Amino acid sequence: MLRRFVAVLSAALLIPATASPATAAPLPDQPDSAISTPDQDSVLPLGTPVLITGTARSGAPTTAVDLSFDGGQTWESATTSDTRWAVDHTFTTPGPVAVLSRASTAAGVQQAPFPQRHFWVGQGPQAPLPCTTCSLRLPSRVDTTFTAVDPDPRPVEVGTRFQVDRPGFITGIDGYNAYDEGEGVRVGRLWTAGGRLLGEAAAAYPWSSSFTFPAPIPVQPGVTYVAGHYVPWGHYPVTENYFAAAVVQAPFVVGQGAGVYRYADDGSEGVPTESYANSSYSVTPVFVPPAGIPAQDRVQSTVSSPGPNNVLPLGSPVLFSGTANYRAWSSAPEKRITGLDVSFDAGQTWESAAVRGSFSTATWSTTHTFTSPGLASVLTRASSVSDVQPAPFPQQHFWVGQGPRAPLSCTSCALTLPGRADTTLTDIAADPRPVEIGTRFQVDRPGVITAIRADNRYNAGEGTRAVRLWTADGQLLGEVQSTQTSLWEFTFTTPIPVQPGVTYVASHYTPWGRYPVIENYFTATIAQSPFLTAPNAGVYRYADDGSKEVPTESFASSSYLVTPVFG
Repeated sequence: MLRRFVAVLSAALLIPATASPATAAPLPDQPDSAISTPDQDSVLPLGTPVLITGTARSGAPTTAVDLSFDGGQTWESATTSDTRWAVDHTFTTPGPVAVLSRASTAAGVQQAPFPQRHFWVGQGPQAPLPCTTCSLRLPSRVDTTFTAVDPDPRPVEVGTRFQVDRPGFITGIDGYNAYDEGEGVRVGRLWTAGGRLLGEAAAAYPWSSSFTFPAPIPVQPGVTYVAGHYVPWGHYPVTENYFAAAVVQAPFVVGQGAGVYRYADDGSEGVPTESYANSSYSVTPVFVPPAGIPAQDRVQSTVSSPGPNNVLPLGSPVLFSGTANYRAWSSAPEKRITGLDVSFDAGQTWESAAVRGSFSTATWSTTHTFTSPGLASVLTRASSVSDVQPAPFPQQHFWVGQGPRAPLSCTSCALTLPGRADTTLTDIAADPRPVEIGTRFQVDRPGVITAIRADNRYNAGEGTRAVRLWTADGQLLGEVQSTQTSLWEFTFTTPIPVQPGVTYVASHYTPWGRYPVIENYFTATIAQSPFLTAPNAGVYRYADDGSKEVPTESFASSSYLVTPVFG
């Protein structure tokens, strides 16, 4: 590999740079917001209120938080308290859904792009577990009051009804107690909602909040369970109106009105079934998944491109790519990657992607044309000689046709052309003619182009190379020249403003030809926010006569490894 340099060279800019929203300084005390629960990719109930919570921060007090459930077209207010917010929302349409949040202060409103979190309503693929031992953590509601010690002195078993979204085991119950004058033994229990006692454990000491069962208790999806906490002296903790909405936190689904109780001084026995004012009594189960092959010994996959929340074109092929591998590289034959499947319908059907790699690591790519606007998702499933990736599968979510802008994951964003497993790079083409090669692209937000990256692997050339930024109709916006054959990134002395809806060309003039090329690379759109390159984005123009014009010719959907840098 040739040694590469990044240098700032003198540049001839043909239009002045002006301020743009992408480079403007943020407003003082700019508000920000985040969604905390439910977790990404959770499957939410249809037709019943769901609790959604989050945080807001700013150098100034938060005055409001709004949520959007339709891609930012309309907004509804959440209840706020200092830096926290919550809202109950009822989803009435099954399928994928995205929630956006924005915060406000007296000084202003949070600016786009807004945080996004994606869910499935009614049914959908299983969400990955964020834990190996999973305790139900009841999120703060902000519109309720927690009473640590209720004055009620009667012996009582309080509890929480819940379901799980996958098979596993309940290892114990957490039951909070803040009353220090009681006598007797507290007990944690697990019941079916129909009244079958599955297990119980006494508190190890009076102040204990954890009840661990002698052996893990198997649980299954579709069955309602009750985590119970028997308190012989009453004076239990309570939060009235907490379960006014469902709480979804994989692997747990806790329905509306989940808090239950049963008094134990009237001679009755059995599972708690009574409820009052949608109360929560701070009783939560602890779940562990079934023991299996350690994650590091399972084949896995990722989606690298497009990035999450990108807006993809409707009716035009889009390039998807990623990796398939084991966590630790291995040359063992049984760990050789053999395939990668992708699903665009939540795992109902799968199609094979092209795969290229060696031993236990590989890259994959495929193209897909979306025919319906709205939310879209891709799931991936890798295979090796000895293993198939198990569910839950990795998910990446997008908007098709139109949607809210994706947050940028970079401050200086270079278009990084994702690997294609079905094409071959030619380092040095045999063509010796002087040529200007390039890439057509658009941006999805105002900003500036600060540099152009141009790969050259032929070190015997003589003459002056140049990179240029053009509009597609031929207006030259700026250029940088260099005699260095190994220079890779050419930086403009003054950034060049760019706008959405305009097609630009990033070009590289090589007086000796011998350019790198990948034929059939641009057969599909590449969506990598803030960049969008359409099919046949690679262009060229021979320059034997020394003229300077925008490249417009194309051949075999080729890429010439010329990419812009956005700031």
